[in-house]
Amino acid sequence: MNILERLSKKGDKITFYYDERTETINRNICLYQS
Repeated sequence: MNILERLSKKGDKITFYYDERTETINRNICLYQS
């Protein structure tokens, strides 16, 4: 089980966004506590 599978099973939200300034794709992991 990889990190993405663990996060999805926990109900966490992972969002990806493109940074035009650095021309890189950044990942923002938001953890939700029930």
